[in-house]
Amino acid sequence: MSLDIETAFSESKSLAVENIKTLSAISGASKTGSPVFFARRETPFNTNETIVSYDSVLVNIGKGLNPDTGLFTAPVKGIYFFYFSASKKWGDVQMTIQVLHNDEIVTSKIVSAGDRQNAANSASNLEVQTSLELEVGDTIGIYLYSGAIYDAKLSVNEFVDKSTTFSGFLIQKQQI
Repeated sequence: MSLDIETAFSESKSLAVENIKTLSAISGASKTGSPVFFARRETPFNTNETIVSYDSVLVNIGKGLNPDTGLFTAPVKGIYFFYFSASKKWGDVQMTIQVLHNDEIVTSKIVSAGDRQNAANSASNLEVQTSLELEVGDTIGIYLYSGAIYDAKLSVNEFVDKSTTFSGFLIQKQQI
């Protein structure tokens, strides 16, 4: 029995939302209003030297993430954890992602172009995570320096979710 891509994608999305809600409940974020967000990009993105924006926001407690600009703005002072995941097609140019804190590079990750022949339908994953101490109003964004983010709808393997995700949450609130 095979699932169609829409069903597999929908189930993956539902599982991700449930995981974020569970994390939110464990951390007490839903009761305290502590910032927690989870966003997805379900379409290709190939505008180099710009912040990645998002098609949908599944969780945004504290309203810190603006999906149109792709920027998270810290509503409270504290230590935050951020996670970004994306895929690129083999054979495409190298992809470079940078995490920006107030327009300053915190960390970078590069995925090479690959050298496999006949790998047009294969993808390479990129993941980056970081923890940062933020002041109220500080911004975090994922910057596509070079390359292109894979389109989830191009997946040949219907059981593999190639959508882009960006999530974050407050680990510890600090006094101002």
